Formats: sequence, C-alpha cells, structure tokens
Amino acid sequence: MGARPGVAALRAFLAIEPTRPIYGRVAHHNAASAKVLARAGFVEVGSETAFAPGVGAEIVERIYRLDH
Repeated sequence: MGARPGVAALRAFLAIEPTRPIYGRVAHHNAASAKVLARAGFVEVGSETAFAPGVGAEIVERIYRLDH
C-alpha cells in the first residue's frame, strides 16, 4: 500500500461508500489519525467531550466531515 497505508485504506473505503457527508471522530491526542483524515480530504468541523472506554475517562474528540 505504500508509505501511508492508513490513507490508502481510507481512500479505498471512500471509493466504495457513497454516503456523504461522512463523519470521522479522532481523539484529540491522536495526531496520526487526524492526519489520515485530513489527507483524505476531511475537514475538522468541531469537537466534543465523550467517554472513551479504552482510556476509561472522558476525552476531547475532534469531529471531521467529508462532503464530496
């Protein structure tokens, strides 16, 4: 898949998923996942505090949207 397998995998998914807008959520501290969404054309549209079971606490999540 190349040097950016996350981006390639997301683009492959987006090529077969027609729903738009489509949303993604990323934990505020997960810069790598935020970059994957941005490279695929997602735009940050907000944030929200939510409980993260994996962390066992509330965290800030960035909300991203892809319109096209």
